[in-house]
Amino acid sequence: MGHSHVTLRPVIDLADVETGAGYAPSATLSEAVRLVFDTDVFPFATTSSRRCDADHDVPYPTGRTSLLNLSPKNRLHHRLKTHGRWTITRTGPASHEWTSPTGRRWRVDRQGTHPLPRRPRPPFRC
Repeated sequence: MGHSHVTLRPVIDLADVETGAGYAPSATLSEAVRLVFDTDVFPFATTSSRRCDADHDVPYPTGRTSLLNLSPKNRLHHRLKTHGRWTITRTGPASHEWTSPTGRRWRVDRQGTHPLPRRPRPPFRC
């Protein structure tokens, strides 16, 4: 191999990844999130999951630090979800539904971003 640099890592069994005990995911759990998702899960995002935060979909401590509650979001998308009134719902092991502050919705899965119909607004009451 000459002057090559080789790193050996153990195989991660995604079915056997342990839930984190606190807020921050373990290195193994963070790597498992990157293996499940190639890119940021925000609509139309293309950032590699390796450059994203492993963010809780349901905020901690209500939401557990687990593979079923973590997904990659770049810093801007992480902040939009946390502080910008965007909402996210996990709809499957590798799919999410996002809703913007204006009510627009998208499903994001392994095949990409798919627009969804808006939910009807409740009637205005005085």
